Parts: sequence; C-alpha cells; structure tokens
Amino acid sequence: MKKALAAATLALLAAAAAHAEQFATRYAGTVANSDIPDVTNGQPYYVTLVFDNGGNTVLNQSWSVSQLTCVIWEMAGGTIVYAQDLAAHPSEGAGTFTTGANGYPTSVFSTVSTTHYANYSATSPITGNAGWVANGTNPVFGYQPTPSVDLGFHDADGGVQMAANRWGPPQQFSGIGNGQCAAPAAPPPTPAPTPVPTLGHGALALLAGALGVAGFTRRRQRG
Repeated sequence: MKKALAAATLALLAAAAAHAEQFATRYAGTVANSDIPDVTNGQPYYVTLVFDNGGNTVLNQSWSVSQLTCVIWEMAGGTIVYAQDLAAHPSEGAGTFTTGANGYPTSVFSTVSTTHYANYSATSPITGNAGWVANGTNPVFGYQPTPSVDLGFHDADGGVQMAANRWGPPQQFSGIGNGQCAAPAAPPPTPAPTPVPTLGHGALALLAGALGVAGFTRRRQRG
C-alpha cells in the first residue's frame, strides 16, 4: 500500500513538472507623434508578447512566431489596453525568441505584426480596425475609429526595438481579463448621487413657525 502511494505521488509530481506553461516577455518604449486621446508624447508604453512551446522553464529555451499566443499593448499608464489572442488569430513574423542558461533573452523575433485587424479586445478609446507592428520601424500602433480617420503613435526610438537587451526575461503568464487574452472590462459607471429632498420657502416658513410655537409652549409649561 505504501509503495503504491509513493508511486502515485511520484507520478503526480512528474506530471506537474511536465505541465506546459505560457511565458511572457515585455518591452518598454516611449510614445512619440501620438494623436490618440490620452496617449501623449513622452509617456511610456508597454508591449507584452506571450508564447508557449510546450515547456515549463525559461532556461535555454526557444520560441517561434507560430508559438505566440497573445499580445498586449498598454498605454496611458495602463488605463488604455489592447489585447489580441494570437492562438486564435495568428500573427505573422520572422525569427525566434531564445533564452540562455540564466533565462534572459539572447535573441528576439526580427518582426511580428497582426493580420487580423478586427479581432481584438480593447478599452476606450480604441475601436474599429486596429493594427500593430514590432520590427524596429514606425508607426507602431494605430486604429480607425471611422474608415476615414487614422489614429496612432510612434516609438521615440524609431520603432519597437527588436534587440535582446530591450525585452525583459520571460515570466510565467497567468493572463488578463479573467485569465484570458482579453482587455479588462470597463468598470461599471459610477451611480449618480441621490438628491436630498429640500423644502421650499413656504415649507421652511411653516417649519420655523412650528418650532417657535413649540418653544413658546415649553416655556409656558415650565413657568
């Protein structure tokens, strides 16, 4: 019985160790030439790429563009978020993302971009067709609130930089939007304050008179 229990425990531990994990790397850039509301020049913005190669470690790993599962763009201090499920709507690109024995990037993709402009989730004001590209060229992000209007921004360094030292070491990714690759839902509107009933001038005069009569009566009773 004890041997069987020990064997089962070891099997569970082995299964847990073999469980595949999603990992995410993050890029920090600086906004330039923006015409998106609330996304101002000089602000930081962030791009997170999520990938899954079936492994459970970031040490000495390699991920291809086809193994990207999610991209997240955060702007305006994180109040504006764009997310695209790349497992459901694959991106296009080239190169590989690799890490060394310490888990830090040794190479990154040379280019990654979307081909599915309507398949994403985002917070306001992003709406309509939206696109992005990470390949060292500008512009880097844009959308069309109407077919005749294009809004977006550039990266102050000339585009999302695809150098290994510009991307953070991959970290385990737990998801956004309730664990999914989706922008967080907008908070519910703040309820309007309930107005406090007020008395008109006539009612106030009657109330003042009633209070005066009550006071006079109490004085008569004490006397």
